[in-house]
Amino acid sequence: MNLSEVEPLQVMLSSRSSDKVMFESKLQDMSILRHAIKPQLESLKIGDVSFFKVWIHEDDPFQPGDTDADLRDISHRGAQSRE
Repeated sequence: MNLSEVEPLQVMLSSRSSDKVMFESKLQDMSILRHAIKPQLESLKIGDVSFFKVWIHEDDPFQPGDTDADLRDISHRGAQSRE
């Protein structure tokens, strides 16, 4: 197996928290931090091969208030793991 055949590690930065944190010298929502971390992790590469594939809660098509979102998300991830 060579490096180009290696799948990136899948990382989930999952939180629905909207707490405020100090980031870039100011108090900001956690979603801002998640959006900032994702491209930094995904940019880590050896040549053209990425180390990480990152999922953040904000990528989820289901939004807070969608009562079936959690169940659909679990079901979807379960189906992906069987592929």
